Amino acid sequence: GGLAGGQVGANYQSGSFVFGVEADASWSDLTGSSTCSLNAGGLATFAGSCNAKVQGLGTIAGRLGVAFDRTLVYGKGGAAWANDKYELNTSILNFNANETRWGWMLGGGFEYSFTDNWSAKIEYNYLDFGTRGVEFTDTTDQFSLNADIRQRIHVVKAGINYRFGWAPVGVTY
Repeated sequence: GGLAGGQVGANYQSGSFVFGVEADASWSDLTGSSTCSLNAGGLATFAGSCNAKVQGLGTIAGRLGVAFDRTLVYGKGGAAWANDKYELNTSILNFNANETRWGWMLGGGFEYSFTDNWSAKIEYNYLDFGTRGVEFTDTTDQFSLNADIRQRIHVVKAGINYRFGWAPVGVTY
C-alpha cells in the first residue's frame, strides 16, 4: 500500500556529526489478507478470510548521522504507532476490530541538501508492534472473540524537506 504525510523535527550539527529528533505522521492504505478459521468453542470450525488495514502510522525518533559536505547518512530509533482496522469474515458471522497500537522503530537513510534550506531524502524504517490480544465484535454486537495479532511493518519513504532557521545552513548537509 501507500502512505502520505508530513514530519517536523530539529537538528544540531557539530563538525560532521548531526544529532536530531523528528516526529512524523502519515495517512496510509496498507492492507493485508489471508484465509483463516474461527473455532467456535471446540464445537465447530468455520473457514473465513482475515483482513487488516493500517489507516495511519507515525514515529517519534532520535536521529544520529554523519555529514559529508551536503550529504547526510543517518540512523534513527524511537517509538511508533499505527491505527489498525481488522475484519474476520465467515459464512455465518462477520467480526470487526479497530485499535491504535504502540511499538518501537529502527531506521536509516540518506539526505541530500541541494540548497541551503531544501533537501531530499530516502529512508527505510522497521516498525515492530509485538503480539497483542485484540477483541473482535460481530456486526450485531452480540458476539465477541479474542485473537492474538503480531504486527511488523517495513516502510520505505522518500521526502522533500524545507529547513527553517535563523542563519543559512552554508556548506553543511
